[in-house]
Amino acid sequence: MHITSYSVVHSEEYLDTCSRCVAKDRVRNLLSGEDGTVHPQLQPLAEQLGAAQEPWSVITWARRSDSARMLAGLAAQHQEITHEILDGLPQDWRTLYVRELLVAAGVLPKRQENFARLRLWLNDTLAGLPPHQARVIRPFAEWGILRDARRRADKGRYTAHAAANDRVDIRTAIKFMTWLDDNAITLTDLSQEVLDVWLTNNSTQVRGLSAFIRWAVARHLTGKVTVPTKRHGLPSRFMHSDELNQQLRRCLNDDSLPRRPASSVP
Repeated sequence: MHITSYSVVHSEEYLDTCSRCVAKDRVRNLLSGEDGTVHPQLQPLAEQLGAAQEPWSVITWARRSDSARMLAGLAAQHQEITHEILDGLPQDWRTLYVRELLVAAGVLPKRQENFARLRLWLNDTLAGLPPHQARVIRPFAEWGILRDARRRADKGRYTAHAAANDRVDIRTAIKFMTWLDDNAITLTDLSQEVLDVWLTNNSTQVRGLSAFIRWAVARHLTGKVTVPTKRHGLPSRFMHSDELNQQLRRCLNDDSLPRRPASSVP
């Protein structure tokens, strides 16, 4: 029994050693150029992956993952990998994962990713707009949204939730301008009545439009229109029981009060 136990332990250690060697070989092949050497910039990543606690997961990732193939393609270009190079790629999960790997290994410097992704998203969004809309939305986004976002990002306070809210504000401004186009109304000719129509039909997006309207009014792109703000909070004034009873008696006995038909009472 003692000999069998020793053999099992020895076998497990041997398999672990073999898998770690295989993982290191796969990583070296993944990150090497034609000469078989890993680029010095990627050496920290190769060492980190080769020392992973679960080498088989590294082996599987290197063999099957799309992000591994993307990383191999970047390594094969024989040039320094930067955030700017990754920014030029499709911003899908593969690029996100490769960036996180490189940052975690110290290959790339850490940056405020929530703000950076907002900028990339904005560039793509603006590219798809009609020129006359982009001429308004771009400065609004740059000066009405991104300036404050950059200030918070510099202080480390710009969260994913804040970035999502800023995207909503920009999307809502685009939706509003598209609605104006569809109704042959220019921003210059916007009236409070027209704005109220849009707000009535888009009641869930009132908050999202308020930033754009304030910005447009401040720059005299439109007249003095306003987005009404909703009051939040709990009631601050409560009736005394005597006052409440008095009001109830008046409702029952005062014939001067307007009456509703019984059928209309819910």
